[in-house]
Amino acid sequence: MAARTWFLDFEGYTEPGKYWVKELCILPYGKPEDAGFDQDEHYNYFVKSDGLKGKRFGPQSWQLRRHGLEVYFGDYEYDEVIRDVQIKVGNGKVLVKGREKANFLKPWFNVEELPEHLCTFKKCQGFMDKCCQVKHGKEFCAKRKCYILRDAYERYNNQACKLTCK
Repeated sequence: MAARTWFLDFEGYTEPGKYWVKELCILPYGKPEDAGFDQDEHYNYFVKSDGLKGKRFGPQSWQLRRHGLEVYFGDYEYDEVIRDVQIKVGNGKVLVKGREKANFLKPWFNVEELPEHLCTFKKCQGFMDKCCQVKHGKEFCAKRKCYILRDAYERYNNQACKLTCK
C-alpha cells in the first residue's frame, strides 16, 4: 500500500522561536475512488501545555482570544500526540501551510509546505460544520482549517491540470 498524504494544521501559543501546540488535526488526502479513503476520516488532538503554566508573555492574551483554547486545557501530552500522528502518517507526506509551521514539524514528519496563496483562512466562510466539538472558535479551529486546505489543494491541482493538460 502506498504511503498516504495528510493535511496537518494546529493552533496554539507562540513566542519567538517556540510553539505550544493546543489543538492539532490531521486529515487524509485522497479521492473517493481510492481504496480505504473516507473523506471524513480525521484525527483531532487537544494538547496539554504544561510548559506554559505560570508563564506570561505579551501576545498570550491575544492568542487566547484568537483561538479560544485555554492554557490549561488539553487531553494529551505533546509527545503522545506526535507519536500517535507519526504512527498514522507513517512514511507519508504531511502538507502544511506556512513556513514556520512546516519548519517546526520537520523533525518529526516528511513535510511539504503548501503555497501561501493556496487559501486565506480569514476570508473563508465555508466548512463551519467541520469545526471540532470543543466549539472554542470557528475561524481558528485546526480541524476546520484542514478541511479548507484539502478543498483548496484539490481545486488548485484541478486548475493546474486544466492549464497544463489542454
